[in-house]
Parts: sequence; C-alpha cells; structure tokens
Amino acid sequence: MNPRDDALLPNGTFKNKIHITDQKELQELEYRVTKLKYRTIPNYTITDIDALKKIHEWLFGDLYPWAGQYRTINLSKGATSFMPYELFHEAIPYLNKQIKNLNTTNYPSARLFATDLGQLLTDINHFHPFREGNGRTQRLFITLLAIQSGYEMHFAQSSPAYDLYMKASIEDSAELMAKAVLDSLKI
Repeated sequence: MNPRDDALLPNGTFKNKIHITDQKELQELEYRVTKLKYRTIPNYTITDIDALKKIHEWLFGDLYPWAGQYRTINLSKGATSFMPYELFHEAIPYLNKQIKNLNTTNYPSARLFATDLGQLLTDINHFHPFREGNGRTQRLFITLLAIQSGYEMHFAQSSPAYDLYMKASIEDSAELMAKAVLDSLKI
C-alpha cells in the first residue's frame, strides 16, 4: 500500500466514518455491517455496471466516505494486478455490453447462462473498481442479475461453489467461474 494514499491512516487502516484506527476492529465491524446489509439490499435493477456502484455504496456507505466510488489508484493482491484505473473508461462499455447481452438473451440452458455470467464475473473481478469490498459487491451484483433472469443463486461461504469461486478468482479463470456460477444456481 502506498503510504501517501489519502484513504489510509498512517498504520494502513482505511479512514472511516466511525473513526476506528485499529484495522482488525474495523474489519470485524465491516463484516458485521455488510452481512446485515446483504440481507436487506434494495431491489436494484441491473441494467449496466453503474449498479455495481450503487450496491457498493449500499454495503459500505455507513463505513467509508469513498463507498460507491471507483478507485483512483492502482491495486494488486499477491501476484495479481488488477485493471489500472486509467483503463476503466475502456472496460465500462465492454462490461455494459455483457450485461445487456445477459438481460436480453433467452438462454436455452442454465449452463449457457452460467457461462456468460461466469465470464462477466471474471471480468468484473479483474476490473476490481473499489478500494475494498469488491468480492462481496460483485457476488451480490451477479446474484441480482441472476434473479432478473429467473434464477435463484447462492454463493454461501460454506458451499463448494464458493470455494470454486475463490479458486476461479485467484486463477482468473472464466471456465472455473462458469462452473462455480452453475453450481450456485438453484435450478
């Protein structure tokens, strides 16, 4: 992390609306708040990638002043570098095209739907538009998109589909992600 990053306290903890300075304490509160928010999400209609910002704002807005705003720094996690923020303007039309396709295609099978949804999820994971909370936000976004298409979807952390989702995210594999999505669909 960049020590000159204005979203961070000197100890690396995110600046937050509650003024918590201990990273572990903030992470525990973030988990509890987002878990509650996850259960009470408004019924957003997913028509484009801007819905991702609304969902992020809903989940993290009580904690962070930058919730719902795309990051303005480059991020990496381990050996994975996420899309440079300077390229977001190129990614957004591509992601919107995928969302439009998912919303307008009459899929003949859950497998084909899961393939396209898995590709979108992989691309959003690489897009990684927020400072924190990308995984939770994108899983909720994809779940709402699936509901719009008539599918029930569950990515519970205790499920094999979640483990496969995590592996697909780390390996940046659309094929594994499609399988994780298919395994999470209630057909």
